[in-house]
Amino acid sequence: MANYSFSGHESFACKSLWFKKGYDFVMQKRDFNAPDAAICLAVIKNMDSSIRYWLKVCDIYDNGEITPLGYYLFDTFNAVVLFLSNMQVHLNNHLVYKFHFGELKEA
Repeated sequence: MANYSFSGHESFACKSLWFKKGYDFVMQKRDFNAPDAAICLAVIKNMDSSIRYWLKVCDIYDNGEITPLGYYLFDTFNAVVLFLSNMQVHLNNHLVYKFHFGELKEA
């Protein structure tokens, strides 16, 4: 098991859309070390190395390729992420409905 540690620009906290951005970036055969990587990822300079770091730590990217876990989570045909995000929307709508009709009380 590899030991991961924070250093330099990898100390940026992981942002919610970075995994999908990184997945799409790698699927386009782009290189994290390219001078225009930050521009292609639409992040500020040096966050590209942080995205690569978080993809590696979470076992979505390794040795320049997407891992099976990465494909499972982000491949359009699997749509696990879409399912989870839709589930969150439905739960939110359910709670708003319950609160609106008085079945939930404000804290």
